[in-house]
Amino acid sequence: MSHAILISNNIILNDLYSLNLKAYVDTNVTIKEDLSEALKLIVMKPHIDLVVCTSTIDGEDVIEKLISTLKASEIDVPIIAIGEEVKVSDWEVYFLPPFLNVNKFVKTAGEALGVTARMMVDKIVPEYYPIPIRLFRSFSKTPCEIFHLISKGSREKEYSKIIDKDGEIREKVTKYIELGVECFFVYSHDRLKVVNEISNSIVNRLDDKSLSSEEKAIAVETGFEVVASQMSGNDEMTESMVQISKKCVENIKDMIKEVPKIRHILKMLMDNKSSYVYQHNILGTYVARHILENIEWGSEEHAEKLGFTFFFHDIFLMPIFTKYPDIKNEEDLFFSEKLSEKEKDLVLNHARLAGEIVKTFPRCPMGADAIITQHHGTSAGVGIAVDFKDDISPLAKVMIISEEFVNEMFKQKESGNKKYNLDDILDILYDKFTRHTYKRILKTLETIQV
Repeated sequence: MSHAILISNNIILNDLYSLNLKAYVDTNVTIKEDLSEALKLIVMKPHIDLVVCTSTIDGEDVIEKLISTLKASEIDVPIIAIGEEVKVSDWEVYFLPPFLNVNKFVKTAGEALGVTARMMVDKIVPEYYPIPIRLFRSFSKTPCEIFHLISKGSREKEYSKIIDKDGEIREKVTKYIELGVECFFVYSHDRLKVVNEISNSIVNRLDDKSLSSEEKAIAVETGFEVVASQMSGNDEMTESMVQISKKCVENIKDMIKEVPKIRHILKMLMDNKSSYVYQHNILGTYVARHILENIEWGSEEHAEKLGFTFFFHDIFLMPIFTKYPDIKNEEDLFFSEKLSEKEKDLVLNHARLAGEIVKTFPRCPMGADAIITQHHGTSAGVGIAVDFKDDISPLAKVMIISEEFVNEMFKQKESGNKKYNLDDILDILYDKFTRHTYKRILKTLETIQV
């Protein structure tokens, strides 16, 4: 069996690429999110058949340092680089575009490793094949029988069937994630079908107009995670990112209109074990839409513009919240000692970075980049304001109020309150936002259904 090292901090893509490498070309994969750690491993590892990497990680050039290390260690191994193509001499590098194209990735990996399509089909594999459990979240029904490994450490491993083909899977996924299970198993003869369906299901699910609000929430979160995972190392929106994000924003709008109270959305998101960033995006969009439906100058165009900005405004923070799950809000990120200097810099500049990249979105809503840049109250998109002034966009003010409302809801939830107290939330916000323009926005929230 061949061995590959995958150098990337894109969590979702790491799962998908490593899954396809094992399923199709019989390659075990070691994932390294940090470039320096990956280079140390390459030097120490006696045998490597392939290196897969993103072209950059946190703005750092991966290709140049990787090739330099391979040459110095006299290791001759092909490289698949995901991202913008650069000029490389004296090395075998396969460049692939920075959006998920599984078929092209598998074909390229096979070429690099000398594995033909016939060899992929004829590959001998164990009876059961592992699939990361979170990748099943894009399914409502199972494409095949699903098994759970119930014994470890013995020579005879026991697999228990937990779902039949076409069975409902969502509750099982939630249950086993809570139990700390990382993989489900399928019969190996089903593995290629499952891998293909997982890879293709994200956009297809977002296109399904018959989904319930809960199903939309799961489908959109998967799409959000894929877009977030592709942000690192990209200076502009790719075709894939544009396609998925458009469908996500449309689904969020539909989902919000179907749910009467904000607490119903929060419960649904928490039941689905959704991430902090995703919960904040959906709830903030809900609050902003209520404001714009109840303030004299608000319009549907404004509401759709803020739906777009909420999807992207904190997307650069997604990997950090994933890495530090005990950190529960953005304010804690700003002051956490756990973060590296690079991570702290990303937190300080995430609004500016998000504002810059949405400028490359085809037909980006006018002014959306400025709203995103200003969503922490600073005109330059760096840091977070202490005194919220009037020198920012009115829609940025709506966004700021919406986020602060959601933050106070979370605080009440964490304190053990079974019901949300709207008066308490508004009292805190009126004390925090003293300028007239902000108070006019707050006035509209006196009628929101919590």
